[in-house]
Amino acid sequence: MQSYHEADLYTISIHFQVFRIFGYKFSCDVFNKFKDFSMGEFTEDITTDARGMMSFYESAQLRISGESILDEAVSFLETKLKTVEKTLQGALARQVKHVLERPFHRGHPIDRVPECYVWILSLFSEPYYSQARIITTKVILLVLVLDDTYDAYATIEEIRLLTDAINRWDISAMPQLPEYIKPFYEIILNEHAEFNKQGLTDLTEASKKAFQEQARGYHQEAEWRHSGEVPSFEEYMRIGLPTSTHDLLCKSALIGMGKIVTQEAYAWYQSHPKIMIASQTISRLQDDVMTVEFERERAPSATGIDTYMKTFGVSENVAVEAINKMVENAWKDINEGCLKPREVPMDLLAPIVNLARMIDVAYKHNDGFTFPEKTLKEIITLLLCVSVPM
Repeated sequence: MQSYHEADLYTISIHFQVFRIFGYKFSCDVFNKFKDFSMGEFTEDITTDARGMMSFYESAQLRISGESILDEAVSFLETKLKTVEKTLQGALARQVKHVLERPFHRGHPIDRVPECYVWILSLFSEPYYSQARIITTKVILLVLVLDDTYDAYATIEEIRLLTDAINRWDISAMPQLPEYIKPFYEIILNEHAEFNKQGLTDLTEASKKAFQEQARGYHQEAEWRHSGEVPSFEEYMRIGLPTSTHDLLCKSALIGMGKIVTQEAYAWYQSHPKIMIASQTISRLQDDVMTVEFERERAPSATGIDTYMKTFGVSENVAVEAINKMVENAWKDINEGCLKPREVPMDLLAPIVNLARMIDVAYKHNDGFTFPEKTLKEIITLLLCVSVPM
């Protein structure tokens, strides 16, 4: 704990969260320095640090039985953050409001494990693909943390450093990172090193490169948000297809799928096949249609709808109609890609197709992933909790 003696509340809180997220029982004693035990109260100086209080509040969502300092922190911070919110403006005010309404760790990614499990189960439910499910679930959890780091937590300077480190993909890049990101970066490297023990170097390398492309895409989106730029629709889609995660998840799944993944199949996946582009398109655009209002409320950001409106000079209704038509056309490409004669076995097409199906399930009527109680909760309950009538 000595290394945290000089660290600020924000850094300690983020560090605490990262360790807890990945299952390590990191001691809550690191927060003792912020409490005056003689008075039985938290020190007043932390109330001037809105960013630190938000992060501490998020940490308290990960408390376990017996961690009284975190129990006390919840009620203390709720009161202080509600007061502080009234004095703030802009993005920081929106962040405080969002943290109070939906704490990160009650929505991402801790209680997202059921959603992620069902999402990956949809790719392949067969028992003999259990290793592929394990690998892909690990990757999607890493991506959730990566996404929210770029989207909500890191500053633009920190985002640039993290992207550079992921591109370098070496432990020697870790010193340049902020303290709270270092454990996450190390986990990324370690997990992919574990994947490499499968002995499938080419497949692990493909997963790594897709992860790097994911980070570069998130970085570009963050730069657009930071500058307020609305790119052209073509440029948006060039970045948006990789950040749909479909290419990364499918390539990661190959590591655990066994002998069916031949050199020819690997080469096909590397060729950016039409059916993959269609699946990515469905993910990117159907997500945009259903989340556009939430994204605009949370922070200024360019969606496919915004970029289409700017590029073609049309109204929002016209843009939504055009984008919905693109989604329908992408489904036609998926259907065509599944017809015989196929370039690869159906088992290798299934992850691509099923990811698109899950997007339709989650986003057809609302933003089912951000607000799982609207759609996914019922599906998860029916699938995993309710017995089939005999």
